[in-house]
Amino acid sequence: MIKSPSGFPIQSPYLAIANKAMDQMTKLLTEFGMSPSSRTCVAVAPQPHNAAPVRYEEPEQDPRLLLRVLES
Repeated sequence: MIKSPSGFPIQSPYLAIANKAMDQMTKLLTEFGMSPSSRTCVAVAPQPHNAAPVRYEEPEQDPRLLLRVLES
């Protein structure tokens, strides 16, 4: 609550902004399956059996090589 210029207490305008932001976040979370009810609708595509697993490879340790790539 804040006081209006006439001296009467009114709802803070920040409360309306916070409520709108909360509604937007709730809709966004629902779109990405992050709420309990929308999580049941998310399905993962099965991986093909003949696909080779992705291996992690260490990046080059020499930072000069990275700088050469960024300069070009």
